[in-house]
Amino acid sequence: DLLSPSVLSDLFQGRQAVDVLNYLNLTAASLGNHEFDFGLDVLQQRMKESKFPWLNINLMDEHGQLLAGTQKHKIIDFPFAPRWSQEPNTKQSRLCIFGAAYNLVETLYKDKDRVTHRDLQEASLEEARELREKHHCQVVLALTHQFAKDDCALAKAAKEDVDLI
Repeated sequence: DLLSPSVLSDLFQGRQAVDVLNYLNLTAASLGNHEFDFGLDVLQQRMKESKFPWLNINLMDEHGQLLAGTQKHKIIDFPFAPRWSQEPNTKQSRLCIFGAAYNLVETLYKDKDRVTHRDLQEASLEEARELREKHHCQVVLALTHQFAKDDCALAKAAKEDVDLI
């Protein structure tokens, strides 16, 4: 819910939020229900204006493809060896971030027919395993837009595959 709701969002359709987030050099964002307040076309324009990626693994277009303007994950390599690492001499660590949202389709009042949803928990578990196995991520972070109780259920199901929600 970065683009809306706010008084300024009503005037600028979220453009002011993108300007601020670009200035702050945001690493990544995930989609929430209020990103769709001004319709999918406006959201896609705001994503084009963004200097940061919009992460999304489970909100799809009407053809079942990932929403245009989003990507599944962001991978960041940085110098760090976590205390729990079994390789204490590691000079680089890999942080992988993905974004997921609850089934917000029913809450949309614009473009409801242009957005579909894949189960958040199923998609998250699949993405986390892929990030660990294929991309060799040491730390996996899920940027979610859902209720806290659902984050707890995801944490329980993900076990060691997701480090932080």
